[in-house]
Amino acid sequence: MLDPKQFKNTEEQQENEMLISKEYYDIVYSRVPERSKDTFNKDLIECLKYLAIMSLTKGRRIVVTPEVDDVWHELIVQTKNYENLCKALPGERFIHHTSITPSEYEGVVGSKEFVDEFLKWIPDYIQNFGKFTEENIKRWTVAQFLINNIKIPIDELNNLGDKSQAEVKFDSDWVKYFNNEIKKISKY
Repeated sequence: MLDPKQFKNTEEQQENEMLISKEYYDIVYSRVPERSKDTFNKDLIECLKYLAIMSLTKGRRIVVTPEVDDVWHELIVQTKNYENLCKALPGERFIHHTSITPSEYEGVVGSKEFVDEFLKWIPDYIQNFGKFTEENIKRWTVAQFLINNIKIPIDELNNLGDKSQAEVKFDSDWVKYFNNEIKKISKY
């Protein structure tokens, strides 16, 4: 016999299937001070990309700017919504946050692993979300470091990301879902 519940598409079910509901968005936005909606949206979108990649790793050092990290903190505070967000990511697991400085983290994993892990972000980002632009690169400390300190031009960084082996690769259906969610968020 068919279970009629499987055909119900309640508002609550629809909201649980979203990365960020309007209500969740409004709460987080209200708690991130002194930021235009446009800037907040850009920070949120890059935060979601960061979390998506993290969901398919065993954990890595945070490589986004403090502004994006602030958004992540506010997402986490809304625990039920954050749990649902994590379940909607490709890894379908809760992503924990641990405060640790880069030097402390390097001490835990070792210098070689620290650098290797740092560089893995480039192909993982580019091969899943496209090339870095002048706008989105502002939110990724790893890319900023390579451009500003190592003097790698953005187009060369993008080429390296295209040619290097990505550790994380999303299913094309999930990428379509993600892009649709981003369109919804942009309209909030």
